Amino acid sequence: MSKKYYPFLFVILLGCLNDGTGVFLIRSGLSNVVLSNLFSLLEAILFLLYLKNTGYQKQLSSYLPFLISFLLIFWGIENFFIWGFGKSYNSYFNILSGLPLVLLSINILNKILVKERDVLKNADFLLCIAFIIYFTYRILGEVFWLFGQSLSEQFMGKVFEIHALVNILCNIIYALAVLCIQKKQPFTLQYS
Repeated sequence: MSKKYYPFLFVILLGCLNDGTGVFLIRSGLSNVVLSNLFSLLEAILFLLYLKNTGYQKQLSSYLPFLISFLLIFWGIENFFIWGFGKSYNSYFNILSGLPLVLLSINILNKILVKERDVLKNADFLLCIAFIIYFTYRILGEVFWLFGQSLSEQFMGKVFEIHALVNILCNIIYALAVLCIQKKQPFTLQYS
């Protein structure tokens, strides 16, 4: 397997650990806010690294350190100064970090569509589709959460139900993408 997929696979592993630990914390009567906020930071950074690794976005290498630094600073400001550490989920960060992921995924998707023929077997294509679906909906959900105080609880419940379905859909797309990742060819020396 190509090393370019390592950040993506690491996010999947972290996501499983985050979800499992989060369920344990909640069942123990504790909050999973800190864990969730840390995961959203790592997820954003690792997915940005994956998008850089695809090679479709050459200029991303030059401004990625600035983008990651900006996200780290913004995450710190929101978590330590706006809400107070561990007191609230970082909705502003989730909106802000989702925007470059969606925009870069759209750009990469466009390049894949122009260059490749069988896109449904291209893991990068599938991952970008999943990123666009998931992070676009996550941005919308966070906007509703932050600015929808006048919305009914029933409406907000439906927003979170749809979010769960979007998450399941994207996990299925992730699984298909993993199946499409080409195995690394073994290196053999020619013997003459």
